[in-house]
Amino acid sequence: ARIGITANMVTIFAAVFSVLYGFILFISLSSHAIAWLVFLPIVLFIRMALNAIDACWRGNTINSQCWVHTSTKSATSSPTPL
Repeated sequence: ARIGITANMVTIFAAVFSVLYGFILFISLSSHAIAWLVFLPIVLFIRMALNAIDACWRGNTINSQCWVHTSTKSATSSPTPL
């Protein structure tokens, strides 16, 4: 993208983020698991947003029209077939 972050970097960050949160949940099973489970919807929302950003930057959406335009195609061009 324009700021030097690639779709692969977003994917790797999302995976590391998920693994770290899972590790925190695993470690805190005995003591504070309920406190960490409160953050689960927020973590899942962030993961979903990162997946959407990754898909938009890759152009892997169903209609290939995202709010992030990385190609030089116009917004009115027909979507690329899968």
